[in-house]
Amino acid sequence: MSKKNYTLILYATISLCAIHLLMASIYHYMTTPTYTTSIFDFSTWSYPYLRTVLSTNMFIMFTGISAWVITLITEILNKNKNNELKNAQKEIDKLNCKINELNSVVEKEIENRDNWEERATNLADSVADYFDSDIGEHSSANCPIINAHRLLATRPECRE
Repeated sequence: MSKKNYTLILYATISLCAIHLLMASIYHYMTTPTYTTSIFDFSTWSYPYLRTVLSTNMFIMFTGISAWVITLITEILNKNKNNELKNAQKEIDKLNCKINELNSVVEKEIENRDNWEERATNLADSVADYFDSDIGEHSSANCPIINAHRLLATRPECRE
């Protein structure tokens, strides 16, 4: 999770605490006997609260605000996650395009190599036929192209 998301959660938590304190103060003000000096007279906070509809309404309101803030945070985090996933998917698509390009280049190079190897083999076969010599077949131990080159190098008429 990014620093921005942590900051958002911290601000939301502080806001919820402030709302809770405000609602508790309002509840205390509304339920404290009228002979106290003010809402900020903390000596009256030990008085038993009057159980009225106000306490239920305050609880419902605070619960609703808390749920809304939690939903808001969740939506923001999901949007960030979705954005990260979209960015990652775009990067994957770019890399897949690059892979396809490289595969195409490799396939062309393989075709080019095979073409020139076929030409060299045909040339080696022509040299072997001209000098009526056996240069062999392609194998892991034999290369007719190299054999044709050696054959040309050993012929005195080819050195001149």
